[in-house]
Amino acid sequence: MSVDQFAAAVHFGTRLAGNESTKKAPRVTLRSREMRCVPSLLCSQISYSIMSQPVIDRPHPRSYAQRTLHVLKAWIKQPSQVATICPSSPHLTRAIAERSCIGEADRVIELGPGAGGTTLALLEQMKPTAQLLAIEKTRELAAALNLIDDERLIHHCGDAADLISIVQRNRFGLADVVVSGIPFSTLPSRTANKIVSAIDEALQPGGTFMAYQLHDDVCRYAEQRFGSPSIASVPINLPPLKVYSWTKPFPNSDHDPAGC
Repeated sequence: MSVDQFAAAVHFGTRLAGNESTKKAPRVTLRSREMRCVPSLLCSQISYSIMSQPVIDRPHPRSYAQRTLHVLKAWIKQPSQVATICPSSPHLTRAIAERSCIGEADRVIELGPGAGGTTLALLEQMKPTAQLLAIEKTRELAAALNLIDDERLIHHCGDAADLISIVQRNRFGLADVVVSGIPFSTLPSRTANKIVSAIDEALQPGGTFMAYQLHDDVCRYAEQRFGSPSIASVPINLPPLKVYSWTKPFPNSDHDPAGC
């Protein structure tokens, strides 16, 4: 089954699931033998999305199903660049975005936004006058950010290791919050250190660094600069993740502030 055929199947199921003329949405099952090539975790997420979407003429760019298709296409073309084939769940995006530091921020930087689920959640919580700079390395995923129509969003296709030059190029200024979905456990130590060093430089004192991760490797790189993190577990996500957060200390500060 091609990616386009898979997209058509998801779209057809989405329209059926939203039929309001019946009391209970019909269950849609994709029976093609080619579905064997789609990982089972992705199928379970698609099944949930199909059963919960409203009737629409075409998949909405903000829908979970549409974001799943973007992630799947990116995974097929560049599997080594995609950490997971399932977009962030609403439970994870809320755990990241529904924080006081996001609502009060003037400038937020997002590293590795993927298909934009976390990006949308951040924009929903941010002030009307705030700005969000989203930096995505994978071109197929960066294209999904183009579907988000919000004048507060600046999306850039590039490497987080080049964060400082990207910030300067966009005249963004120091950030109040940096959110990272980059899987630090897969990075060479030199690259991981370079990214965390750039985050430190791009973040103003008192600002927050958040990283949602499967493993705690990020702590090895962040604790030497920001101290100990606060940690929130998000079990309802594929895979289950933890959100680590730090507050950048002010110069000459002798205390270890926790994240927001």
